[in-house]
Amino acid sequence: MKSASAGLASHLSSGNPLTLATCIEITRRDGQVFRFTDHDRDLTVGRHTYLASRAYARDAVSAASDMSVAESEIVALLDNAAITAADIRAGVWDGARFRLLMVNWADTSQGSITLRTGWFGRVQPQDDGTARVELRGLAQALQQQIVRVYAPGCDADLGDARCGIPVRPPLRANSTAYALGAFVRVETAPSLTGSYREERRICECTTAGTSAATPPSFTTTIGGTTTDGTVTWTTRAAWTQPATVQSAPTRASVVLQADGIEAFASGWFDGGLATWEMGANAGLTREINTWTQGTRTLALFLSLPNAIAAGDVIRVQPGCDKRFETCRDKFANWVRFRGFEAVPGAQAALEIGA
Repeated sequence: MKSASAGLASHLSSGNPLTLATCIEITRRDGQVFRFTDHDRDLTVGRHTYLASRAYARDAVSAASDMSVAESEIVALLDNAAITAADIRAGVWDGARFRLLMVNWADTSQGSITLRTGWFGRVQPQDDGTARVELRGLAQALQQQIVRVYAPGCDADLGDARCGIPVRPPLRANSTAYALGAFVRVETAPSLTGSYREERRICECTTAGTSAATPPSFTTTIGGTTTDGTVTWTTRAAWTQPATVQSAPTRASVVLQADGIEAFASGWFDGGLATWEMGANAGLTREINTWTQGTRTLALFLSLPNAIAAGDVIRVQPGCDKRFETCRDKFANWVRFRGFEAVPGAQAALEIGA
């Protein structure tokens, strides 16, 4: 059931001409928030202003009882500064969260009714200079069948809760309780750029407690300890590594500077991720095809939409092919392996018994 304030409910049931408009709040995966309305002027609802922009128009909102994908879309004009064809092709808007509201534009103090919340599905540029965005409701996720597969390979993703490898732990927070085994990132060199501030280190909580109100001076010596309030942190090597582009032969291949990344053997980052922290592609992530140690070359599976420049700062993380041997030898994480390495393969299943 939709809820509305007494004033907005009275307006809807008054029988007088309705003065309604819709607003949409979009939160992209990079954390940026955008607010638009289909009214002909900006609307302030609560503490937020929704921009009247030709870049936003909606279709009818509907829902189905079988939890299928709803027949709801918005149309975005690509001449708006916030929504560009290049960003759409780069996947910047994929998976963005949204909240669709209805308001009385003649009296926005009446509040709003939430029509739908969810996330963006397909985002498709059109030949007429628009992009159609499919709106997926929260219930649609319940339609998907999710089961574990009985197979030799691991069905966890590197770094998720089931895997447990601290690929990208959160930054340490002041006056926060930490449990034994928790990992954090600490910016031990704030004067450096991007992930370089963490100096290729993370910290593991080896004595549970509460962090101090102000951060102490953390050691960067591997295996060294730091007392932080009642927490003891032990410094570990980070899985995610900072790197700087030396040159870019193509938009799908970069040569990295020799500032520490050259220590990693060929293949270490194969199947991993490279995220741009600086440059024209900042915020974009691409999967790594191959890493060649001798030439310090990362080859990406997909090209980036914008030119890659020398000096761009990226962070790279290793890949995992989900084999038991990789989990054991590369990550020392075999106790959390989520596959069934002893399952016979297809060849064994087709063999004729003696």
